[in-house]
Amino acid sequence: RSPATISTEKAEFESEAFRVLIHRELDVQENLRVSHIMVPIKMRYHRPAPTTSARENPSAIVKIQNPRILLNCLGEDITDNCTSRVVTGYCSNFESKCQYIKLPYKVNVANLEVSVPVGNTDDTSLVVAVTTLITSG
Repeated sequence: RSPATISTEKAEFESEAFRVLIHRELDVQENLRVSHIMVPIKMRYHRPAPTTSARENPSAIVKIQNPRILLNCLGEDITDNCTSRVVTGYCSNFESKCQYIKLPYKVNVANLEVSVPVGNTDDTSLVVAVTTLITSG
């Protein structure tokens, strides 16, 4: 089974929710296992909305959940710890299943919220008029 293809050009209201799986090797630094991951995020087009107040432009709130961190049970000295908190998921080749330990961690926010500016439905007739004028020559 191969990973799904995701269209980043579809509008938010036409898109399906999806998960991102990142398989990384861990580097050993002193007594820690570390990895650095950066993921680019593209905010999708959202439907226009009416103005909610005189000063605010309409926007959509996008919530990005904190990740689950899973450690593969195949390796080093962690095999003894693979008896509890185990979840099953695809291995890095996406062809077979592997067992992982779900690692607990603490964060200072429940999830990341991003405000995405959207079009204003109060301007619909103006946008249609200007678009028609420009495209018809």
